[in-house]
Amino acid sequence: MRRPALALVLALLGACQSWDTSAYNPWRDPPAQWLTVVVRDARSQDLWNAAESALERMGLRIAERDPLADTAVSNWEEDLSPYSRGSWRRRYHLRVEPWETGGRHWRLGARVEVERNDNIGSPADPRYADWVAAEDDPVRTKRLLSDTRMILGRERDPWEE
Repeated sequence: MRRPALALVLALLGACQSWDTSAYNPWRDPPAQWLTVVVRDARSQDLWNAAESALERMGLRIAERDPLADTAVSNWEEDLSPYSRGSWRRRYHLRVEPWETGGRHWRLGARVEVERNDNIGSPADPRYADWVAAEDDPVRTKRLLSDTRMILGRERDPWEE
């Protein structure tokens, strides 16, 4: 009687271990928080130029861009601290999608991916960092979208959330 129960417990532990090593774990990793804004009467390239300018104003640049999917990812913005679990890094994700047919109205989506350094030995040294996913930063996301709209001169276009 004990052996089947022990085998079942060991099998469940093995399944939990294999689940934990996957790239995304919905119980451990927070979900992505995308915010969007609609931009009317603009060209897609103008929207991308404005978003890139807004990132450059924050001291960032686009590290990866997929023109087929109309997505882009910035480089990491590191905020290192000598205190344990006080170091963070952020990466901005952008996507552009048509909002209505006709090609002049767009939906600009953004999220700010955040990771926390769990290394307590040398938290200010990025070489020894142990980055762990944290909740997205909606305040910085809204700032990026707001700056992009301001550069385009579209402050009155509607927000979507």
